[in-house]
Amino acid sequence: MQQKPKLTEAEITVFGPGYGESVVVHFGDDRWFIVDSTLGNRDGEPASIRYLRSLGVDLEDSVELVVMTHWHDDHIRGAVATIDACPRARICVSQALTEREFRKFAGALSSNTQSAHGSGVDEFIGVVERMMMAGRGPHRGSQDKRILSIGARHLSHAQSFELWTLSPSDFQTTVSEAKFAERQPKAGRAIKRAVPTGPNNHSVALWLVFGDANVILGADLETTPDPRAGWDSVVSSRNRPQGQVDYLKVPHHGSVTGHHNGLWEKVLEENPVTVLTPWNRNKGLPQASDVERLGGLTGRLFLTAPTNALVRAKHDPDVEKLMRKFGVKTFRHPTQIAAVTARRELEGSLGEWIVTEWEMSN
Repeated sequence: MQQKPKLTEAEITVFGPGYGESVVVHFGDDRWFIVDSTLGNRDGEPASIRYLRSLGVDLEDSVELVVMTHWHDDHIRGAVATIDACPRARICVSQALTEREFRKFAGALSSNTQSAHGSGVDEFIGVVERMMMAGRGPHRGSQDKRILSIGARHLSHAQSFELWTLSPSDFQTTVSEAKFAERQPKAGRAIKRAVPTGPNNHSVALWLVFGDANVILGADLETTPDPRAGWDSVVSSRNRPQGQVDYLKVPHHGSVTGHHNGLWEKVLEENPVTVLTPWNRNKGLPQASDVERLGGLTGRLFLTAPTNALVRAKHDPDVEKLMRKFGVKTFRHPTQIAAVTARRELEGSLGEWIVTEWEMSN
C-alpha cells in the first residue's frame, strides 16, 4: 500500500501496461495532475483514479489538470471516466486535435464504424464534449507553451512549479490537419477502424520544472526526418525551458522511432532516472535491442512491467517439445498494471529521486 506523499514532496507515478499507460504528478501541497489514461484491473476503473483514491486524495479539489496527449487507444481508454472523476480539473489536448479537420474526421468515424471496439476516437469525442463545459478548458498543447505556472510563495516547499507542452510544432499541426482531411471517410462508406498511420507527432510531450529540477514526459512523440517536427523540433528549440533533465518518461514505449540522440546528448543529465511502459500487443515494445540501447545510456532504467518481447510463455512439456520441433515460440502478454513511483523532497536543497516499483492489487 502506497503512502501519500508529503506536502513538500514531488511525485511522478507511471502506470502500465494495462492496455496503455498513465501518469500522475504531485507538485506539492496535495495538488495533482493526470496525464493520459489506462484502465485498471478491477471493474474497468482508470488506474490513476484508483491510485489517487487509495491515497485519500480529494479528486474534486486536488486534481487541477488532466492532459490527454493524443487520441490513440492505449493512452485514452478511460479518459472520460478520469475527467468525470475530477470535475474541476482543466483539460489539455494537442492543438492538432482541436482543429476543424480532426473534429470532422472524428465525427464521421464515430457514426461510420463497423468495429465492435469503437472507432478509436469515440473516447476522445467524450473528452471534447467535456471540454465544451464552462471552465473546463481547453488548454491547447503546442510547442513551447507554458500552461501552468505556480510561484514559490504559493507552495509550502518554496519551489516554483511550471508545466510546459513541448509539442506538436506548428508545422506538425499543419501536417496532421492535412492527414486527417485525407482520411475523411466518404459519404455512405463505412470503415472498419481508425487505425493511426505515420509517426505520433501530434502527441503532446511535457516538460515539468520543480524549482531547479527538470522532468520530461515523452508521451508517444517520435523522431522524423523533417527537423520541423518530432524530437528534432524540441531539442533545437530556444523557447523551451533550458535546464538539464534528470527524469525521462521514455517516449513511445522505448521504440527506436521515439529515440533521439540529441535529447540524450544535449538535454538529459548523465544517468537520468528513465521510466518506460511496455506495449504488450503484437510483437511488443520495447524489443530486446531497445532495452539494451537504453540500458547502455543510463543505469537507472525502470520498466513498469515485463515486455512480452522478452517474456516467453510456458506450456505443457509435450507441447513445448512439439513447438521446438516446428520452431514455434509464444510469448505472454502481461496485463497486470504495475507502477514506478519516483519521489523527491523539494523543501530546502533538492533531494534525489527515490524510485519504487510496485503492483496494483486486483
